[in-house]
Amino acid sequence: MKPLQKRLIFLDSLYTQWEQGFGHKPYRSILRAVAQRLVPGGQWKEESGLDIEGLPQQSYGIDCGVFMVMYSWYMTLDAPFDFNVLDMAYLRRWWCKVLLENLEIEGHGKRFAHFTTEGKRMGDGLLAPVFRVPRKRALVTEAPSLPAKKKCCSGETTAILQLPDDIISRIFVLVVLEDGDPAILNLALTCQKFHSIVCQPLFLEEAHFSWLDSVVEWKSLPPQHRDKYRRPYTISQCRYMLCRGLYKDCGAGYKGNGQRGVLQGFYSTEDYPGYCSWDCFINDGGLD
Repeated sequence: MKPLQKRLIFLDSLYTQWEQGFGHKPYRSILRAVAQRLVPGGQWKEESGLDIEGLPQQSYGIDCGVFMVMYSWYMTLDAPFDFNVLDMAYLRRWWCKVLLENLEIEGHGKRFAHFTTEGKRMGDGLLAPVFRVPRKRALVTEAPSLPAKKKCCSGETTAILQLPDDIISRIFVLVVLEDGDPAILNLALTCQKFHSIVCQPLFLEEAHFSWLDSVVEWKSLPPQHRDKYRRPYTISQCRYMLCRGLYKDCGAGYKGNGQRGVLQGFYSTEDYPGYCSWDCFINDGGLD
Protein backbone atom coordinates (compact mmCIF):
# COMPACT_ATOMS: atom_id res chain seq x y z
CA MET A 1 0.00 0.00 0.00
CA LYS A 2 1.08 3.56 -0.75
CA PRO A 3 -1.44 5.71 1.15
CA LEU A 4 -0.12 9.09 -0.02
CA GLN A 5 -0.56 8.03 -3.63
CA LYS A 6 -3.66 5.95 -2.91
CA ARG A 7 -2.08 3.00 -4.67
CA LEU A 8 -3.05 -0.54 -3.68
CA ILE A 9 -0.56 -2.98 -5.18
CA PHE A 10 -1.34 -6.72 -5.17
CA LEU A 11 1.93 -8.58 -5.65
CA ASP A 12 2.18 -12.31 -6.32
CA SER A 13 5.49 -13.83 -7.39
CA LEU A 14 3.51 -16.29 -9.55
CA TYR A 15 1.51 -13.44 -11.10
CA THR A 16 1.75 -14.60 -14.71
CA GLN A 17 -0.30 -17.69 -13.80
CA TRP A 18 -3.33 -15.60 -12.86
CA GLU A 19 -5.57 -13.63 -15.18
CA GLN A 20 -5.64 -10.64 -12.82
CA GLY A 21 -2.00 -10.97 -11.76
CA PHE A 22 -2.87 -11.99 -8.19
CA GLY A 23 -3.90 -15.47 -7.10
CA HIS A 24 -5.41 -14.91 -3.64
CA LYS A 25 -8.81 -13.32 -4.23
CA PRO A 26 -9.99 -13.34 -0.56
CA TYR A 27 -7.13 -11.02 0.36
CA ARG A 28 -8.27 -8.37 -2.09
CA SER A 29 -11.35 -7.45 -0.04
CA ILE A 30 -9.34 -7.50 3.19
CA LEU A 31 -6.65 -5.18 1.81
CA ARG A 32 -9.28 -2.87 0.32
CA ALA A 33 -10.92 -2.55 3.74
CA VAL A 34 -7.55 -1.80 5.36
CA ALA A 35 -6.86 0.85 2.69
CA GLN A 36 -10.16 2.61 3.43
CA ARG A 37 -9.34 2.68 7.13
CA LEU A 38 -5.96 4.26 6.41
CA VAL A 39 -7.34 6.88 4.04
CA PRO A 40 -11.16 6.94 4.23
CA GLY A 41 -13.09 7.95 1.15
CA GLY A 42 -11.95 8.31 -2.40
CA GLN A 43 -10.88 5.79 -4.96
CA TRP A 44 -7.66 3.81 -4.63
CA LYS A 45 -5.78 2.81 -7.77
CA GLU A 46 -5.33 -0.95 -7.86
CA GLU A 47 -2.36 -2.61 -9.58
CA SER A 48 -0.91 -6.11 -9.86
CA GLY A 49 2.29 -7.70 -11.12
CA LEU A 50 0.95 -7.42 -14.67
CA ASP A 51 1.10 -3.62 -14.37
CA ILE A 52 4.66 -3.36 -13.06
CA GLU A 53 7.45 -3.36 -15.61
CA GLY A 54 10.27 -5.81 -15.00
CA LEU A 55 8.72 -7.49 -11.93
CA PRO A 56 10.75 -10.67 -11.26
CA GLN A 57 8.83 -13.94 -11.36
CA GLN A 58 9.13 -17.00 -9.18
CA SER A 59 9.80 -20.28 -10.98
CA TYR A 60 9.18 -22.82 -8.20
CA GLY A 61 7.63 -23.08 -4.77
CA ILE A 62 10.42 -22.50 -2.25
CA ASP A 63 11.27 -18.80 -2.60
CA CYS A 64 7.93 -17.10 -1.84
CA GLY A 65 9.20 -15.37 1.30
CA VAL A 66 12.35 -14.00 -0.32
CA PHE A 67 10.35 -12.64 -3.26
CA MET A 68 7.83 -10.92 -0.95
CA VAL A 69 10.58 -9.28 1.13
CA MET A 70 12.38 -8.08 -1.99
CA TYR A 71 9.13 -6.85 -3.58
CA SER A 72 8.28 -4.83 -0.47
CA TRP A 73 11.73 -3.32 -0.24
CA TYR A 74 12.01 -2.33 -3.89
CA MET A 75 8.47 -0.91 -3.98
CA THR A 76 9.15 1.12 -0.84
CA LEU A 77 12.30 2.58 -2.39
CA ASP A 78 10.68 3.01 -5.84
CA ALA A 79 13.75 1.24 -7.21
CA PRO A 80 13.88 -0.64 -10.53
CA PHE A 81 13.89 -4.41 -10.07
CA ASP A 82 17.33 -5.84 -10.77
CA PHE A 83 17.14 -9.35 -9.28
CA ASN A 84 15.75 -12.63 -10.55
CA VAL A 85 15.12 -16.20 -9.44
CA LEU A 86 18.78 -17.16 -9.95
CA ASP A 87 19.77 -14.71 -7.20
CA MET A 88 17.75 -16.44 -4.46
CA ALA A 89 20.64 -18.33 -2.83
CA TYR A 90 22.73 -15.15 -2.64
CA LEU A 91 19.78 -13.07 -1.34
CA ARG A 92 19.08 -15.55 1.46
CA ARG A 93 22.68 -15.19 2.72
CA TRP A 94 22.55 -11.42 2.25
CA TRP A 95 19.36 -11.07 4.32
CA CYS A 96 20.91 -13.15 7.09
CA LYS A 97 23.80 -10.69 7.24
CA VAL A 98 21.46 -7.69 7.19
CA LEU A 99 19.37 -9.07 10.06
CA LEU A 100 22.38 -10.07 12.13
CA GLU A 101 23.86 -6.60 11.65
CA ASN A 102 20.77 -4.52 12.39
CA LEU A 103 18.36 -6.58 14.51
CA GLU A 104 18.16 -5.27 18.07
CA ILE A 105 19.48 -8.31 19.93
CA GLU A 106 20.92 -7.52 23.35
CA GLY A 107 24.70 -7.49 23.27
CA HIS A 108 24.98 -8.09 19.54
CA GLY A 109 26.74 -5.10 18.03
CA LYS A 110 28.18 -5.01 14.50
CA ARG A 111 30.39 -8.05 14.44
CA PHE A 112 28.69 -9.63 11.43
CA ALA A 113 28.38 -6.53 9.29
CA HIS A 114 28.94 -7.46 5.66
CA PHE A 115 32.00 -5.20 5.49
CA THR A 116 33.90 -6.90 8.33
CA THR A 117 36.29 -9.80 7.92
CA GLU A 118 34.19 -11.91 10.30
CA GLY A 119 31.06 -11.12 8.32
CA LYS A 120 32.68 -12.28 5.09
CA ARG A 121 33.96 -15.46 6.74
CA MET A 122 30.48 -16.22 8.04
CA GLY A 123 28.99 -15.70 4.57
CA ASP A 124 31.54 -18.14 3.17
CA GLY A 125 30.65 -20.74 5.79
CA LEU A 126 34.01 -20.51 7.55
CA LEU A 127 32.67 -19.03 10.80
CA ALA A 128 29.60 -20.10 12.75
CA PRO A 129 27.22 -17.23 13.66
CA VAL A 130 27.26 -16.25 17.33
CA PHE A 131 24.24 -14.56 18.79
CA ARG A 132 24.70 -12.20 21.73
CA VAL A 133 28.27 -11.09 21.11
CA PRO A 134 29.35 -9.19 24.25
CA ARG A 135 29.97 -5.46 23.97
CA LYS A 136 31.22 -2.90 26.46
CA ARG A 137 28.82 -1.69 29.10
CA ALA A 138 28.58 1.86 30.37
CA LEU A 139 30.19 2.47 33.76
CA VAL A 140 27.57 2.82 36.49
CA THR A 141 28.68 4.41 39.75
CA GLU A 142 25.48 3.82 41.73
CA ALA A 143 25.68 0.03 41.47
CA PRO A 144 28.21 -2.47 40.21
CA SER A 145 27.76 -3.32 36.53
CA LEU A 146 26.67 -6.79 35.54
CA PRO A 147 29.28 -8.97 33.87
CA ALA A 148 29.06 -9.24 30.10
CA LYS A 149 27.35 -12.35 28.79
CA LYS A 150 29.70 -15.14 27.87
CA LYS A 151 30.03 -16.51 24.39
CA CYS A 152 29.25 -20.17 24.05
CA CYS A 153 32.02 -20.79 21.57
CA SER A 154 34.74 -19.08 23.61
CA GLY A 155 36.87 -20.90 26.16
CA GLU A 156 34.67 -19.63 28.96
CA THR A 157 31.90 -21.79 30.34
CA THR A 158 28.25 -21.28 31.15
CA ALA A 159 25.92 -23.34 33.29
CA ILE A 160 24.63 -25.58 30.52
CA LEU A 161 28.08 -26.07 29.00
CA GLN A 162 29.30 -27.56 32.27
CA LEU A 163 26.94 -30.50 31.74
CA PRO A 164 28.19 -33.65 29.99
CA ASP A 165 27.53 -33.75 26.25
CA ASP A 166 25.14 -36.72 26.54
CA ILE A 167 22.99 -34.80 29.03
CA ILE A 168 22.92 -31.72 26.76
CA SER A 169 22.01 -34.01 23.86
CA ARG A 170 19.04 -35.46 25.78
CA ILE A 171 17.85 -31.97 26.66
CA PHE A 172 18.08 -30.91 23.02
CA VAL A 173 16.07 -33.94 21.89
CA LEU A 174 13.25 -32.72 24.13
CA VAL A 175 13.64 -29.21 22.70
CA VAL A 176 13.32 -30.55 19.16
CA LEU A 177 10.30 -32.64 20.14
CA GLU A 178 8.66 -29.53 21.56
CA ASP A 179 9.44 -27.10 18.70
CA GLY A 180 9.97 -29.41 15.72
CA ASP A 181 12.80 -29.67 13.20
CA PRO A 182 13.44 -25.87 13.00
CA ALA A 183 14.83 -26.09 16.53
CA ILE A 184 17.80 -28.07 15.17
CA LEU A 185 18.87 -25.13 13.01
CA ASN A 186 18.31 -22.64 15.83
CA LEU A 187 20.47 -24.69 18.19
CA ALA A 188 23.17 -25.21 15.57
CA LEU A 189 23.44 -21.44 15.03
CA THR A 190 23.78 -20.67 18.74
CA CYS A 191 27.39 -21.70 19.23
CA GLN A 192 30.00 -24.16 18.04
CA LYS A 193 29.44 -26.63 20.87
CA PHE A 194 25.68 -26.79 20.26
CA HIS A 195 26.39 -27.13 16.53
CA SER A 196 28.69 -30.11 17.10
CA ILE A 197 26.04 -31.85 19.24
CA VAL A 198 22.93 -31.40 17.09
CA CYS A 199 24.75 -32.22 13.84
CA GLN A 200 25.84 -35.65 15.02
CA PRO A 201 24.05 -38.48 13.16
CA LEU A 202 23.21 -40.20 16.45
CA PHE A 203 21.46 -37.07 17.75
CA LEU A 204 19.45 -36.61 14.55
CA GLU A 205 18.48 -40.29 14.61
CA GLU A 206 17.40 -40.16 18.26
CA ALA A 207 15.32 -37.01 17.68
CA HIS A 208 13.68 -38.59 14.63
CA PHE A 209 12.87 -41.86 16.40
CA SER A 210 11.52 -39.97 19.41
CA TRP A 211 9.15 -38.14 17.07
CA LEU A 212 8.15 -41.36 15.28
CA ASP A 213 7.40 -43.07 18.60
CA SER A 214 5.18 -40.13 19.58
CA VAL A 215 2.93 -40.47 16.52
CA VAL A 216 2.84 -44.26 15.93
CA GLU A 217 1.67 -47.06 18.22
CA TRP A 218 4.19 -49.63 17.05
CA LYS A 219 2.93 -52.32 19.43
CA SER A 220 -0.38 -52.44 17.59
CA LEU A 221 1.31 -52.97 14.21
CA PRO A 222 3.03 -56.03 12.72
CA PRO A 223 6.80 -56.30 13.28
CA GLN A 224 7.32 -56.14 9.51
CA HIS A 225 5.69 -52.70 9.43
CA ARG A 226 7.96 -51.44 12.20
CA ASP A 227 11.07 -52.79 10.48
CA LYS A 228 10.08 -51.16 7.20
CA TYR A 229 9.02 -47.70 8.39
CA ARG A 230 10.86 -47.09 11.68
CA ARG A 231 14.09 -45.99 10.06
CA PRO A 232 16.17 -42.79 9.99
CA TYR A 233 15.82 -40.16 7.29
CA THR A 234 18.61 -38.94 5.03
CA ILE A 235 19.63 -35.46 3.89
CA SER A 236 19.37 -35.40 0.10
CA GLN A 237 19.93 -32.78 -2.57
CA CYS A 238 17.07 -31.88 -4.88
CA ARG A 239 17.63 -33.05 -8.47
CA TYR A 240 16.05 -29.93 -9.96
CA MET A 241 18.98 -27.87 -11.26
CA LEU A 242 17.37 -24.52 -10.39
CA CYS A 243 16.90 -25.65 -6.79
CA ARG A 244 19.60 -28.13 -5.71
CA GLY A 245 18.54 -27.47 -2.12
CA LEU A 246 19.08 -29.92 0.74
CA TYR A 247 15.94 -31.48 2.18
CA LYS A 248 14.80 -34.03 4.73
CA ASP A 249 14.28 -37.21 2.73
CA CYS A 250 12.04 -39.62 4.63
CA GLY A 251 11.08 -41.72 1.61
CA ALA A 252 7.84 -43.65 1.88
CA GLY A 253 6.31 -43.85 5.33
CA TYR A 254 5.45 -41.36 8.06
CA LYS A 255 6.06 -37.67 7.45
CA GLY A 256 6.05 -34.74 9.84
CA ASN A 257 7.99 -31.74 11.10
CA GLY A 258 9.53 -33.50 14.09
CA GLN A 259 7.10 -31.99 16.62
CA ARG A 260 5.76 -34.33 19.26
CA GLY A 261 2.40 -35.88 18.29
CA VAL A 262 2.16 -34.01 14.97
CA LEU A 263 1.79 -36.30 11.95
CA GLN A 264 1.38 -34.81 8.48
CA GLY A 265 0.51 -38.11 6.86
CA PHE A 266 1.52 -41.62 5.89
CA TYR A 267 2.59 -42.38 2.33
CA SER A 268 2.98 -45.98 1.16
CA THR A 269 4.88 -44.81 -1.92
CA GLU A 270 7.22 -41.90 -2.65
CA ASP A 271 5.54 -39.73 -5.28
CA TYR A 272 8.52 -37.58 -6.26
CA PRO A 273 11.76 -39.35 -5.23
CA GLY A 274 14.84 -37.18 -5.46
CA TYR A 275 12.94 -33.88 -5.30
CA CYS A 276 12.35 -31.64 -2.29
CA SER A 277 8.81 -30.70 -3.37
CA TRP A 278 6.08 -31.44 -5.86
CA ASP A 279 6.80 -28.09 -7.54
CA CYS A 280 10.42 -29.03 -8.26
CA PHE A 281 9.29 -32.40 -9.60
CA ILE A 282 6.79 -30.77 -11.97
CA ASN A 283 9.16 -28.00 -13.07
CA ASP A 284 11.79 -30.61 -13.91
CA GLY A 285 9.37 -32.33 -16.29
CA GLY A 286 8.26 -35.02 -13.86
CA LEU A 287 4.98 -35.70 -15.66
CA ASP A 288 6.31 -35.45 -19.20
